[in-house]
Amino acid sequence: MQDPVTLKVLRSPDEGKTWSPVSGPEEAVRLVAHPHSKEMAFVIGRSTTHWVTYNRGDSWQSFTTPREASLSGDTLNFHAEKEGWILFQGLACDEGGWGSRKPCWDETYYTTDAFRTDTKLLLTQTSSCLFARSTKDFSDAPENTVFCVAFDENQKPGMHSYKESRLYSSDDWFATKRFIDMGIGKRAKGVMGLGVVSKFMVVAMKVEEGEAKRASAGDPM
Repeated sequence: MQDPVTLKVLRSPDEGKTWSPVSGPEEAVRLVAHPHSKEMAFVIGRSTTHWVTYNRGDSWQSFTTPREASLSGDTLNFHAEKEGWILFQGLACDEGGWGSRKPCWDETYYTTDAFRTDTKLLLTQTSSCLFARSTKDFSDAPENTVFCVAFDENQKPGMHSYKESRLYSSDDWFATKRFIDMGIGKRAKGVMGLGVVSKFMVVAMKVEEGEAKRASAGDPM
């Protein structure tokens, strides 16, 4: 349990009868239970230091990430079968900027051993990433496939327009990537969200009125 006032994490060994602070985590901005493992949980810290437990909270180990955590959405995303495969959403900023005008953007990192070793960069200028096998319902999906909502890499980082947001996939941790056109070709942009609802992976798009009219009229790409 996370105390929202003190930002401490508490643990109960007796189904909630008694509680005591865990040793290790400090200023828990977010507490995340591993959805597919009863042994693991994660504490997201205020900066680049975070904590993980591999034994139901009995002990905690710290780990660091190249960026502080992005809290605008899901900071961590998990693979349903590979318990150590986790995606971490980090926040990068242009230190040359000033005040509130300092441009910032998200970057996605990954670990294959639940943060026992350093994370690696998956893709920059992202808004969200998910494993194809993010739930047990998608057991037939390719094991290594990752989907990311990302921006046109020709844009200056932090100067994003939703109109350039697209859905990509990769089977090799984005050493190569594929544009997902969703059957409408180059008009498949303006992706606002990606998530799992029941047994479906859902993509939300914001389409300009002119683009929608051309699509409904069946104009060529």
